Parts: sequence; structure tokens; C-alpha cells
Amino acid sequence: MVSTGSIRVGVARTIPEANDHCSRWPVFYPTKACPYPGMCTEAIGYIAQAAGLTIEPVQFEIPSRRDFAYGEYKNGSWSGALGYLAHGLFDVACLFYQRNDERDRDFHFTSSFQRTQFVMFSRLKTEPMPPTLGSPYEVFTKYVWIAALATIIAQSIALFIISRYSEDSDNRSLHWHRRWETFTTIEEAAQLIENGELTFVITLDGTFYRQLFTSQDPSFARLRRAFEKGGRRNVTAHSNEEAVRFLQDPGFIFGTHSESSSFQFFRDVCDIFFIYEGLPTQETHFITRKDWPFNHRIDSAIVRSDAFLNQ
Repeated sequence: MVSTGSIRVGVARTIPEANDHCSRWPVFYPTKACPYPGMCTEAIGYIAQAAGLTIEPVQFEIPSRRDFAYGEYKNGSWSGALGYLAHGLFDVACLFYQRNDERDRDFHFTSSFQRTQFVMFSRLKTEPMPPTLGSPYEVFTKYVWIAALATIIAQSIALFIISRYSEDSDNRSLHWHRRWETFTTIEEAAQLIENGELTFVITLDGTFYRQLFTSQDPSFARLRRAFEKGGRRNVTAHSNEEAVRFLQDPGFIFGTHSESSSFQFFRDVCDIFFIYEGLPTQETHFITRKDWPFNHRIDSAIVRSDAFLNQ
């Protein structure tokens, strides 16, 4: 489509870790040198192309993670990315927003182009296996036990030889452990929170926690009651890495949504599980100023591009 205008897209000056392979940040269209520039930039690039608009990137500073991801309304004005948007530094921020009354009052929400799923992470519990496994298997014949014993002896000898010649063999020990999820439902998680057995890890830019404290969704309302009865047990993490350090202990729980950098980060960490059944989904939007002349064109482009954007 021939371009008939341009839009100024606000992009954080710091390159996200997921896109550190893209040398000329920001990148809005996949290239050979940067095949995966990022979900947000690609989405804006595709929408702008469908709307016949060219992109003028505007990089902005990140005063804090909360301001970077959302911006707050305090003392009669918006801070962070929404503050830049309100003051006309750019026309749209390369950030995904969920709708609430406060933002809806001052900004235009584009047509929804994706639904994001809320999830909760925690660490698997582990414990050593019992030293004897004889009693549950007494139905086996003696020949099966002889074969099993011979296999165990052979494996033990092999593992001993391997550990004997490993550089760090002095620091290793071989144990059998079983691992299990401490909760599998929202109600089970709520009971543990209520009993003081789970502590929330809260991030400064957490959409999940805004919902936890304000949403009337039944799942969030149940978690909120548990949080209050459990003494509002929480710690603050200023980064994904810091949150993971908390989750080395199965007594912590972390909430986020499926399109966040936290979700991408946590799902690749060993011995951490997540649940989503029972938690709601939420529509995702870009935000612009209400008086921006291209609002209708962008909304129409999103509707036309719905199948592509939800791939």
C-alpha cells in the first residue's frame, strides 16, 4: 500500500534482551539480519503498513520499570510512557496495554488485536525418594528382582566411574528425588496463600497485580481474599532475574500474563511450573491520544489484519 502519512512510534531506548541480536534497533519489519525483531514492533509495523502509514521511531528513556511498561496517573498528570504520549512526544507507544477506567478516560484504545492469558508460576517441590522400594513391588517374581538388581548394580558402577573421573566429582552426589506441583488449581493456590504458605513476588510493572488488587473477576477476587487473610505476604522483585531467585524456594508464587517478557523468561527455567486454568484472559491494545487523526485508520487496519496478528 502506498504511504499516505506517518506515525511517530515511541520505543524504549534500551534494547530488550530478547532482541539483542538486532543491531539497528528499533526494527519493525523482519529482515535477514533481524528475522525476529519482536512481537510489539512487528505488530505495529504490520498495522502501519496495512493502514498506509510510514513509521518514524522515537526513542525515549526509561525512568523506571513501572514507568516503562505503563506510566502512572499521579497528582493530575501521567508519568512514564503515557506521560510522553499525553505530551505529544509520539503518537503511539510500542507497548501492550490492558484497558482500565483511568486510562480509558484520557486515551484512545485501539481495536483489540490479541488476548493475553494470566498465569501463575511457582517452584516444584522436591524430596528424596524412600530408600526402599520393595514393598510396593512384591508381586514381581524373584527373576524380575534379580534382573532389576543386576541393572542397578551395573548402573551404579557406571555412574561411580563417571563421577570418579569428573573434574567436580567431590561436589556431586547422586540422589533420587520426586518432584510435584504444590498447587494445580486457583483454589489450592488460594488456600496456601491464605495459610501463609505462599508469598507473592510482585514486580513493579505487573499487570497481574493490578488485577489482583482491583479486578472483580472471581479468580482474582478469591486470590485477593486469600492475600488479605494471609497477611498480605509479598516481596518486590525489580527484574525477572531477581524474581527467579525468589522462586528458588517453592514458598513463593509469581503472577504474570502470557505476552509478557516475564512469561517468556520463566517458562524456560528448570523446575518451575505454571497454571492458567481458572484465570481470565484480557484483551490487548495499543494506546493513542483521543484527538489523534489516524485513530480510525489504525482501528480499521487492525480489524482487517486480525488473522495475521493472532498467529
